[in-house]
Amino acid sequence: METKSWNQYSKEEQNELLQHWWYYYGKMMITLDEWEQFNKLVEKDSNKMFELAVVSYIHGISSQPLVSAIRKNMVDELMLTLPNIEEIKDEKIKTMYKQAESEFISMIVKTYNSPEPNIPMEPEVMANQIKDIVKKKK
Repeated sequence: METKSWNQYSKEEQNELLQHWWYYYGKMMITLDEWEQFNKLVEKDSNKMFELAVVSYIHGISSQPLVSAIRKNMVDELMLTLPNIEEIKDEKIKTMYKQAESEFISMIVKTYNSPEPNIPMEPEVMANQIKDIVKKKK
């Protein structure tokens, strides 16, 4: 896949890149139900999911806030926290956001085209994440 601006990708390419971001950069174990909920969110509004991915990238995190919001049934509340870049008056901030957006796209396209092998989770991290998933089910 080539690196281009978000709006130049087809709907299918956008979905593939967001799924790659969710899976490849995710730092949390997820359930099949959570994966399906994410895919529904992408289908509903891939642009909003992209904005969330970019904001997460800016903050040095990945899909953790979205996974947590799905688990707590608070996705709508999470989406309300996203800044509306078009409404920001400061051109410097807008420029910095657009630069981060471009860097994010370059990063996910690069790893989409040439993924590196997954690094296994430490057993303690895996055990804690499994406990969190089980707690959610109760």
